Amino acid sequence: MKTTKHILLFIAFNLIFIGCDSNDDNDSGSLCNSNFLAFTSSKYFPNSTDDFDIFKYPKSTTLDVSNAVNLTPGANPFNAANYLFNNTTLYNPATNEFICHLPTHSRIIKYNMLTSVVTNNNYPLNSGIHKPFLLNGVLKFLKITNVINSYSIPNSENYISFYDVQIANETGVGSGNTYIINFDYTDGASIDNSSAFVISNKIYFISGCAIVIIDLDSNTIQKKNLYSYNYNSNRLYTSGLQQKDNNILVFLKAEILPSSNIKIEKIDIANLLSSSTSYAPQTIFNFNTATIIGTNPTPVNLLINRMDGSAFAFDKCDNNYYFTSDDGAPNAPKGYIYEFRTNTNAMNVYPQIPGKHFFGIGIQQWFGFKIELV
Repeated sequence: MKTTKHILLFIAFNLIFIGCDSNDDNDSGSLCNSNFLAFTSSKYFPNSTDDFDIFKYPKSTTLDVSNAVNLTPGANPFNAANYLFNNTTLYNPATNEFICHLPTHSRIIKYNMLTSVVTNNNYPLNSGIHKPFLLNGVLKFLKITNVINSYSIPNSENYISFYDVQIANETGVGSGNTYIINFDYTDGASIDNSSAFVISNKIYFISGCAIVIIDLDSNTIQKKNLYSYNYNSNRLYTSGLQQKDNNILVFLKAEILPSSNIKIEKIDIANLLSSSTSYAPQTIFNFNTATIIGTNPTPVNLLINRMDGSAFAFDKCDNNYYFTSDDGAPNAPKGYIYEFRTNTNAMNVYPQIPGKHFFGIGIQQWFGFKIELV
């Protein structure tokens, strides 16, 4: 007679964004749990004498502040005063570093998950680098230059119609091809600081209502329209691009007109590449129709207004999308985290944490697997 024993092994890894099945296949053998890793400041507009810290918060249905761990005790000063806008976080498994890019501070903060060493690189000049990504395990950026603005007579509005893109290192030194990309008014092109992602030697990044693809094998660039932007009737913007798995990208879409709403949208890479000049993303979360768990402290239009100071993350283990916000107080903020559950269209709002502005956030994943012994 055979007997079957199920041994559940939990293995703790210092991994962020990677190393966990997204469970799209509902594989019961894929189990995981996570912590939030958060770059925090006591102010939304820190002075040169202010400090930042990196905290680990246990991720559960309620944010467990009582068990939060300060991973960087001691002074970690900001060298220049400026708003904490458009910050982007990512994890480099090649160096085991959790990285936060602060473009308005011309700064890159790296936290080594193995050694607990913080590298606080401050560059004296804003070198125009945006959209950090990893290329063969090396931190890279897109350097965007020669930005041309045009004027739409029918819509009475300026818009970005052109810019050059080059791959650059973290000090802003570019190398290789300079790619030329043209936009029209309906692209609603912007230069935000969402991460870019390399999949099968192609770089993907969003620019307003368009997604841009740089093919590193053929040294070509192409743009595909996602939505038809119009300032007066279909005003929206995109942010927080994340990689869900090897074939899927997700991002946040903030709709301003005709009505305020926040959605999480999904891009299937295979379908994107086979499309012609446009692609229609799939909505996997809708703020206005979501089931709310707990209390939402902020109307959706105010959340959108404060989104420049938000940080974004995606947990591959449970398909939850996260972004941070605060109560709008510049010198004594109360920070909190929104959890968008894309599998069930439910929203969980974590309680506000007094004196914390989350200017960077990531997911530290712990995962396990199930072994059957026969």
